[in-house]
Amino acid sequence: MPEIPELIDFPVSDDWLDYYHRQGLTPRMSPRYFQSIDETRINARIGLLAENISVLGEEVQRLRREVATKNPPREQTKPQPPKKRGVDV
Repeated sequence: MPEIPELIDFPVSDDWLDYYHRQGLTPRMSPRYFQSIDETRINARIGLLAENISVLGEEVQRLRREVATKNPPREQTKPQPPKKRGVDV
């Protein structure tokens, strides 16, 4: 993620600082910025993401089993040189 440049070089109130941060004008935030985020919504989103990760993990395991049954491990063999074609003169 690109770093936000500091474009606010003057003192501002917490409200203006948070506004400028949301507009991408400063990387700074007021101390109360995170207090305004709805914790219930965040926890619900975290739960949904955890569930999706679990489902994806199960799908990866299923695909690995499927690939293993369709493609059994092969013996390592030395590559053979290509066969010559045409007439030797």
